[in-house]
Amino acid sequence: MISRTISGVTIGAAEALIRTILEAPASIAWSSHWLISTLDSGDNYEHYASEMRAAGHAHGEVQVVPCGVLADPRAAKALRGSSFELSWYSELYLFHEAPKDLPAHLNRHSPPADFEDDELDGVVVSTLEALGAYAYLADGDWLNFATRSDALVEEIAAAEKLRKERGW
Repeated sequence: MISRTISGVTIGAAEALIRTILEAPASIAWSSHWLISTLDSGDNYEHYASEMRAAGHAHGEVQVVPCGVLADPRAAKALRGSSFELSWYSELYLFHEAPKDLPAHLNRHSPPADFEDDELDGVVVSTLEALGAYAYLADGDWLNFATRSDALVEEIAAAEKLRKERGW
């Protein structure tokens, strides 16, 4: 895992996937609000929202917002163990509280950009601050991440270790 801390935000890249982090039933992601801004390089947000509602058996609130799909913690938790899966090139923001002001679109940080180098650090930190998010996770060639949560950094390190142990 490669990481650095800028203005209280740990930014980096790891050999892992979002879904590996979500395998842990105790992941802090399961008790967070989710904003999926990109899923598998697409932006058919109503399709993704419908998939999430069906996979979570309509628990919680899943709504289409201008820049993606927003799910409350109850809806996110209902996805645990379901058929819904974040896949390659997914981008997920995590919030302790529901975001109030969301832009019409978000700048794509990944891919092709990765967080191995520090060229996007300022943009990443300002995006997290503007949204009020505590984390950003993006699948691509690496798991790109930015978070204010030390616990999530530990989860990312554990996911990277697990992926290496599995040999994929």
